[in-house]
Amino acid sequence: MHKVTILDVGHGNCALISDSAGSIVIDGGSHQTLLQYLESANINMIDDVIISHADADHIGGLIDVFLKSKIVVKRVFVNPDALRTTNMWAELRLALSVRLKNKTTEIHTELTSNVSSILTRKSLTVEVLYPSPISAMSGIGGADLDGKINDPNTMSAVVRVIADTGLSLLLPGDIDDVGLDRLIADNIDINARILIYPHHGGLPGNGDISEFVSKICNNVNPELIIFSVGRGKHNNPKPDVIKAIRTAIPDVQIMCTQLSEMCSGNTPSYERHHNSDRVAQGLETNVCCAGSIELNLDTDQIICLPSLENHADFVKEFAPSALCNS
Repeated sequence: MHKVTILDVGHGNCALISDSAGSIVIDGGSHQTLLQYLESANINMIDDVIISHADADHIGGLIDVFLKSKIVVKRVFVNPDALRTTNMWAELRLALSVRLKNKTTEIHTELTSNVSSILTRKSLTVEVLYPSPISAMSGIGGADLDGKINDPNTMSAVVRVIADTGLSLLLPGDIDDVGLDRLIADNIDINARILIYPHHGGLPGNGDISEFVSKICNNVNPELIIFSVGRGKHNNPKPDVIKAIRTAIPDVQIMCTQLSEMCSGNTPSYERHHNSDRVAQGLETNVCCAGSIELNLDTDQIICLPSLENHADFVKEFAPSALCNS
């Protein structure tokens, strides 16, 4: 089966693409969920790791993976971040330095649209749509040709996966309003049937929420939007984001990995069979909503586990006033 798994890593992002040729990891969350998933699925080889940017909730879970010598990682793609001084960023670089010294992993310090041809596989297309080489030239902290400063979210890589079946998925990391405006200004096609909503449904930088939502919805035109959120973290997704989505695309389907406090003040007291068989951080404290979501790439239909129907039934039963029902 060819699939993309959107792991429930709490507040953060982590996706794993599995096809007949192997696996690609896009970001790693902040905890050990990715490693636990790899071990549960008996995956000990990763072809490519794509790191959208250096935020802790995107890189923390990769450190344990890189430190596991039994897990083969062929290549890592990441953009430099000279302003990042966190211990976690240093630990990630240290773990990669060991792999580089042992000649077990290639480290590519360019993650721009130039690398798309390297990432594309036999059964699917993996495109890095942003940043462009021109934006990357000024780097994080520098000013792009539009005169605006590149902060880490502005430079967050945007990746699109297109299966041979035509099913498509956009993973924009934490891209903000400035980065999105550059994408649109450059006439980059970001249309995709499934959208992992950027910045976990939080604020899009300094821009207006409604304007940002309208731009991304109208340019992506998704049928399904997934929010990778952690219950109790920043109260994501923001109600204003959901409201603006419903205005832009009234019939779009929405799923969250964990049950937001904005949807229900309580968590279920019973086991939910629609998501209990897959590794998910929220299972530890019973806060999953959809949990980890597996998307089937072998069909042109949006087929996922948990199914859209089972997820909707859970929300209807336990959180009827959830934001996705608005």
